[in-house]
Amino acid sequence: INPDPDKPRPRLFDPDPEQQKDLETQVSEFSKQSDAIVTKQSILLAKREESMKKVRELGSLPADAFDKFQNLSLKQLGKKLNECLNELKKYENVNKKALDQFVSASEQKEDLTKRKDEQDRNHKAIMDLINVLDHRKYEAIQLTFKQVSKNFEDVFKKLVPDGHARLIMQTGDG
Repeated sequence: INPDPDKPRPRLFDPDPEQQKDLETQVSEFSKQSDAIVTKQSILLAKREESMKKVRELGSLPADAFDKFQNLSLKQLGKKLNECLNELKKYENVNKKALDQFVSASEQKEDLTKRKDEQDRNHKAIMDLINVLDHRKYEAIQLTFKQVSKNFEDVFKKLVPDGHARLIMQTGDG
């Protein structure tokens, strides 16, 4: 507490200029190191996120996938990775779109199968309708023929009192 505001305050700590310069240099170094650490951390986080994305894209992994390689060193993991990559090179000429094409063809087959089933149901319904209509037509023709035959017998009896006539329907069956 300074009772007299016009008097300069006494300084408790007065570092010498060389020590102050040394402290400023250390603060600058710490700042650079801090920036480098933050940059490295952000790069590592980005790499981690990219790796996690790749793992998710792989799909479901075996239950022991992480446990199996957990205790291996980076050098051993790198060696395993190179072995796998060399193994994958054998399959470079395989059609990479085959799975997509297979899925597309399977969906198309399923759609066509559904359409064929619907066409079959429609065909059966049409055939059933044709059979019903044919039966009705046959019955109508039979009824009409019986009526014409009866009327023919009656008219013939009137024209020829002692005569007898009858109509016989002949079909294409013989």
